[in-house]
Amino acid sequence: MNKGTKVIIGLLTIFPLVLGFIYAASIFGIIFTKMNHGPHFEPDDEVFIRSFLPFFFILIGSGFVSLVMLVYYLIHAAKNERFESTQRLIWILIIVFGNSIGQLVYFFMEIWPDNPKSKF
Repeated sequence: MNKGTKVIIGLLTIFPLVLGFIYAASIFGIIFTKMNHGPHFEPDDEVFIRSFLPFFFILIGSGFVSLVMLVYYLIHAAKNERFESTQRLIWILIIVFGNSIGQLVYFFMEIWPDNPKSKF
């Protein structure tokens, strides 16, 4: 696998984490804005929908990219010829239960280094 492909895979791996932080920061921003306006502040429905809709699409996009990358990493770990059965099982469990963090760890330990026997 060439470096360009590895960079794209790495960016897609980091993408859901970055969007998650942006989403969390935005939600905290909305909460703090409401707190600064006082306890009786009620925003218009239109303003609420306009401010919520981009976050909804961010979550949908992040979830889709995360699911695609989960499938990619599971296939990569299952077909990696360098792994013995126990190591393969451990990596699959790390990817499934660690989700984005597990994928990031797998990327830096198994995909980014040049491994000549890797099938991909």
